Amino acid sequence: MQETPIVSSSSGFDYTQLNRLLKSGQWKAADQETAKMMLAVARQTQRGYLYEDDIKNFPCEDLRIIDGLWVKHSNGHFGFSVQKQIYINCGGKPDGRYPGDTIVYRFADEVGWRVGGSWRQWKDYTFSPRAAKEGHLPALGRLGGWVGSSQNYILGQTYSSLVHRLVTCSK
Repeated sequence: MQETPIVSSSSGFDYTQLNRLLKSGQWKAADQETAKMMLAVARQTQRGYLYEDDIKNFPCEDLRIIDGLWVKHSNGHFGFSVQKQIYINCGGKPDGRYPGDTIVYRFADEVGWRVGGSWRQWKDYTFSPRAAKEGHLPALGRLGGWVGSSQNYILGQTYSSLVHRLVTCSK
């Protein structure tokens, strides 16, 4: 008998496609599907990015399903909970407040979103657990509507909020 993972939430969102993409190693498509699903769950599909409050109010069950699928299919190499630990190891606090540019840079360097002090574009990310740094995916930062010099702050707020949400959802 084949094990069927839980891929739908009580709020009615179906993660079968994300599960299929991750299971088959289609990491880039899975990252795109994650962004699409998170926008749908937060009811921000039209806006196309998430604000801090969208993340603070993101349903715990959906966050756990998304994270669990990423962690399971990457053998613990990818996932929001993996990123949470890296963020904390870089000096970020799970209180939801902006940690400052130094910690944002450290985190982005650790997960491979910055190389040699320069931000990488999403299209240049590494979509393989064997080649990518731990925590490289999913790339939630691109859901924060990055623009110009505010990129550090937006990424910092996005991850501060996400880490805080992961902590509150685990209680």
